[in-house]
Amino acid sequence: MTWPIRQDLVQNPTQLTSLLRSRFGQVESDVADLIALAGLGGGTVWHADSGVSSSGNGKTWGTAFKTITEAVAAASAGDTILIKGTAFDEAVTLTSKAGLRLIGAGTGPNQTTWTDTTVDTVCLTINSSDVIAANIKF
Repeated sequence: MTWPIRQDLVQNPTQLTSLLRSRFGQVESDVADLIALAGLGGGTVWHADSGVSSSGNGKTWGTAFKTITEAVAAASAGDTILIKGTAFDEAVTLTSKAGLRLIGAGTGPNQTTWTDTTVDTVCLTINSSDVIAANIKF
């Protein structure tokens, strides 16, 4: 089945997330995977989940990285990082990652939460163009 991609939704991942949930009722991680694979990314899709006991290769939820830092290190420009979990406490700087997409895969009490209490109050520094961060509580 082929679905037309509305450009206004491609530019607004939060709106696309809401539309997909309302139409298909998917669980949170499935919706995030659909968004990443429906044309927002291109490139490779990486997974980070603060709830895993140890890091894998980041290629699926079952082998997710434990930290966003690891996912960013693996990612290239134009990739998508899907982020699930409520306990990310790290500072990340994006350099030479143009077009990278960071998409939270949780909602409500399970919304992806990212803070930095160990270094300072800045948890994300972007030194790249066209980076998208969506559905993440900072």
